[in-house]
Amino acid sequence: MPVFAEAYLEKLRRRWSTRDERDWPLVARIALLDYRSDDRDWIEASVDQMHPADQPKMIQNLQTEKQFITAYNELVVGQLFANLGLNPRYEAEFETANGKRTPDWYLGGSTPIVCDVFTAGLVQARDADETSVREIEARLSEIKAAYTIGLQVENGGDIDPRGRRDITTGATQWLAAQPQQGDTLRIGRALLEVMLVGGDRVDVITMEPMHIVETPPKLAENFDEKTKRYAPLGLPLVAAAVKHHRAEIHIEDVEDTLLGKLVYVSRETASGRIVEGEERVPNGIFSSRPDLSAAIWIEPHHLPEPVIKVWVNPSANRPVPTDLLKRLTTATL
Repeated sequence: MPVFAEAYLEKLRRRWSTRDERDWPLVARIALLDYRSDDRDWIEASVDQMHPADQPKMIQNLQTEKQFITAYNELVVGQLFANLGLNPRYEAEFETANGKRTPDWYLGGSTPIVCDVFTAGLVQARDADETSVREIEARLSEIKAAYTIGLQVENGGDIDPRGRRDITTGATQWLAAQPQQGDTLRIGRALLEVMLVGGDRVDVITMEPMHIVETPPKLAENFDEKTKRYAPLGLPLVAAAVKHHRAEIHIEDVEDTLLGKLVYVSRETASGRIVEGEERVPNGIFSSRPDLSAAIWIEPHHLPEPVIKVWVNPSANRPVPTDLLKRLTTATL
């Protein structure tokens, strides 16, 4: 059964074809837009390589709008393992004293391994902020006035539909009064500024645009939660973080989170010599969570090619086999 079966595509068309494309969820864009055919082909090929018994669950998750990004990133990690010939199994169930556990991927063999995946930077509130800002921007662009205006919105996700309409109404009245360059107007959570006077229509420049920013503390919580949840399985555990396509997390943030923050130090030796250099503060996740065997960081949308980085926990209770680690460090998507 394909992911983008015709019945599913028709369901998406009925739901989204009458709405502006900017409001479509990512799965609808990939499924329905002609230029996303490469994405569709990659998804279909990756699902086709999965164990037949696991495909229906993955397809179900990919076809669920709120689950799509999470499932897509799980598929990215599964494809990474499949490319190494590891035959990963999806959401295998394990019974523990603490209840049932279903890690995203299970790798069998002489040394079984479990891997759980999380999306780094997937913050629902930020998604809501960006959606709100895009709608306000689109409404302002429809005003018939010759201006370029700056738009800055605070906590856009908290603005209800009536509030967004009020911003448009207020902006229309303000521009009709012919403000000059540099003039500003605050309407609720929105701040408008005249950048230029003239043109064919209202052009909107979003000031300090909304971004999804995953802070290192939150990143640490994600690795910590995965470790606590799957340590009871008693198997080598790998946590895989896949960067959200709009997140602003850098690989250095992940390394600091796992190994400890890198700081510059200067100290005097017993002989009186001054020694300077960089050292890591021993406060990383690896030092406090020996049940976490290794971590993988993936940036699937990085250009010109995806980024894959693997870190090994030197204090791991159950290390990942050396041969597997060597293969992972050369893996590609």
